[in-house]
Amino acid sequence: MVKRWTEPMRLQRRKFRPDLVVLDLALPVMNGFEVAMVLQHEMPKLPVVVLTMFGSSGQAFAKRFGIRAIVDKSEGLAVLTERIRKIVAEP
Repeated sequence: MVKRWTEPMRLQRRKFRPDLVVLDLALPVMNGFEVAMVLQHEMPKLPVVVLTMFGSSGQAFAKRFGIRAIVDKSEGLAVLTERIRKIVAEP
């Protein structure tokens, strides 16, 4: 788990090739949209899921950042898990 997007992380992402990334929208240095934008630029096919306490609206806006799903924290782990399963199962 990465808690801060720092210069060492920027260097590591070239080696790190995840299948999927789950981001919180409220991050301390860069917000989740900014991190998703960087990831989209570096790894355009990487699916990103955003967890937030601000509601799951804004899907169309989020897609511009490569975000495949927004899950409100109040929806719980079962919803997050189901969204991840759907995304990973896509061709």
